[in-house]
This record gives sequence, C-alpha cells and structure tokens, in this order.
Amino acid sequence: MSTDSSPETEIDISKKEILISSSEINQRVVQLGKEISADYQGQELHLVGVLNGAFIFLADLVRQISIPCQICFLQASSYKDQKVSSGEVTLMHNLDLRGKDVLVVEDIFDTGLTLKYVMEDLLRAKTEIDRSMFIAE
Repeated sequence: MSTDSSPETEIDISKKEILISSSEINQRVVQLGKEISADYQGQELHLVGVLNGAFIFLADLVRQISIPCQICFLQASSYKDQKVSSGEVTLMHNLDLRGKDVLVVEDIFDTGLTLKYVMEDLLRAKTEIDRSMFIAE
C-alpha cells in the first residue's frame, strides 16, 4: 500500500521475508501477560482497546493475564475512508475510568497522533470527572 497519491501496487506476500515468526509473537504475548499480571497484582486492571485494530491482539493478551481485568473499547479514526491519515483524530467512547488502573492497547504506531489524542482525551475526561466530583462534595 502506498502512502502517496500514486496508484496502489500489488504486493506478493509469498515472496516477502518473515521478520518475526508467529511463534515469537505468541511467546512475547505470553511474556507480556505475565509481566502485566505481576505489575498489577492485587489490582483490577481496565484494558482499553483502540478499535478496530487492537481487537484481536487484546483478545490474545487478555488470555495470558492472570489477574482480574475488565475490557472496554474506544473507537479512533484519522483516516476517514482515505489511505493516509487526515491529521484529525475522531474519538468515540463512553468510558468512566475514574480511579481505575488503565492500560491502553493500540495496534499500530506510526506518527503517534492517534495515541496522543486518546491519552489526552482519557486524561481530560478523568480530570473533568474528578473536578465535578470534588465540586459536588
């Protein structure tokens, strides 16, 4: 897939070199599950998957986590039916993560723009919620 305006060229994946085997990926997911379980031992972790890309990886990861956890999702889009990012990220979610231990799971990082928007949005929502709770008390 090309990132410029030129026509797409077909890629014959059978002729491409495998850089990381499925076995290596599986081993790393198992290792991550153990590390996350150890890091959050005694806590209930909330895993926030960024749809749609992180869905399968998150499912595989959760199977390797041995502590109680909740799974929730948010949807992020910057492509708007294009092949390259528009530079504007649209987020859709209704998450209340106040007082929660949260791990955001994203599938691909290229510029980091989507993750920047996700983190800013989640932190802003937490601050607004915390502020409103403080005022209400």
